[in-house]
Amino acid sequence: MTEWKGARYWKNRPVEERLKNSRIPKRFEPMTLDNYDKSVGDHDVHYAITTWLKHIDEHVSTGTGLYLFGGTGVGKTHLAVGLLKKAVSENTLSGYFIPATTYIEMMYDELNNDGLLPDEYTNPYLSKYVRSVYDIVVLDGLGDENETEFTTRSISNLIYQRVNANLPTVITSLYNPKKLTMRYGERFVSILQSACRLVPVAGTDQRNAGK
Repeated sequence: MTEWKGARYWKNRPVEERLKNSRIPKRFEPMTLDNYDKSVGDHDVHYAITTWLKHIDEHVSTGTGLYLFGGTGVGKTHLAVGLLKKAVSENTLSGYFIPATTYIEMMYDELNNDGLLPDEYTNPYLSKYVRSVYDIVVLDGLGDENETEFTTRSISNLIYQRVNANLPTVITSLYNPKKLTMRYGERFVSILQSACRLVPVAGTDQRNAGK
């Protein structure tokens, strides 16, 4: 079985390997902060993210992440991917990108495999690395997962473990704080607000811009 590797191992891999290990989906690979279209997107949020990156040492040491919420197609994922790429490539940090729906699938697979992930995953400990080892995790599309007790508990546990480990999480969602409270509860939102800066993302639907 693949042996457990600690945080120092993952953050000290070569840059190319750390970017590959971030598992950014191929469809998102072209996305960078430089090619985010601020003319139809949110210029202020782009500035907020670049400012967060300028002070990344402080945010990593305090576990301060970002919660990007807004309408469909305004560029939340683009901004989060751009942040992750820049953070991993310009600093000695590990990172990982995972959609909320994929994380829930991972939790079911872990539950049905005695607490480890089956062979089709890159590593049997991957979910544990996401929860408590990788320096920066992008959780994309919070709220897209089916609303069940299991999914709510799994997402809450992910956030709680990363907060307790003082690890920053960058989250994208369609949910504003009020709707987030209705879905996950006041305690979840209170902890999230203590660990993430809430950043509303405005702008035009970039998927349809220019059509």
